[in-house]
Amino acid sequence: MPWRINAANRWRLWGAVLAGGVAGPVLLLAGLRVASAASVSLWLNLELVATAVLGHWFFRDHLTRYGWLGVAVTLLAATTLSLGSGAAGMLAGLLVLLACCCWGLDNHLTALIDGLSPSQSTFWKGLVAGCVSLTIGLLLHPFTATTLILLGAVFVGIWSYGASITLYIHAAQR
Repeated sequence: MPWRINAANRWRLWGAVLAGGVAGPVLLLAGLRVASAASVSLWLNLELVATAVLGHWFFRDHLTRYGWLGVAVTLLAATTLSLGSGAAGMLAGLLVLLACCCWGLDNHLTALIDGLSPSQSTFWKGLVAGCVSLTIGLLLHPFTATTLILLGAVFVGIWSYGASITLYIHAAQR
């Protein structure tokens, strides 16, 4: 439980939750409001750039020249995709880049958490992020889903998000 871990790990957990579970998705949705889903899905490759650069600058990760080349080419490709859509594309690209920076920060903070199992970290991240996302959704649009659709969404969320994040955390912590 988060209250049983030391203060540094509690800060890492809540930083990961707020950056990756709250701010990142909100910024992504803002990007989706001004650009097509196809463009935004391509810009999501910027998470690799954000994770690598944040890791190098703040978490003492080493990048080889091929690593920097990969970062530069990915950034160039994302910028090129943004230019074709004018100002809206640049704004959407910037919003997605900010979301990816949040997820990059989340990736690093999560990998550094000690004292919680990957399942526990995922539980807390999913609980807070899910509640915030549900609240935002309910504030923006009325709830119209049937119980079956709601249960299906919860099932898919638990097994797709939950399993993938748990496996990622397990790998990142090793």
